[in-house]
Amino acid sequence: MKTERCSGQIIEFLDKTISQLKNFSQEESARKIEKFVEDSIKHFSEEEEIVFPLALKADSL
Repeated sequence: MKTERCSGQIIEFLDKTISQLKNFSQEESARKIEKFVEDSIKHFSEEEEIVFPLALKADSL
């Protein structure tokens, strides 16, 4: 499931990547953070497109 995969990516980023950022250049650290944020925004935007219409439809039944 996509949400479980995203949750795993968030946990991995928080547990592993953040603590390792000091080992990378500032530019590479910034790229890693930007990619994480962009991937999170994309995931949650996609989720909103699916979940909200379903919730509205279920509410109208």
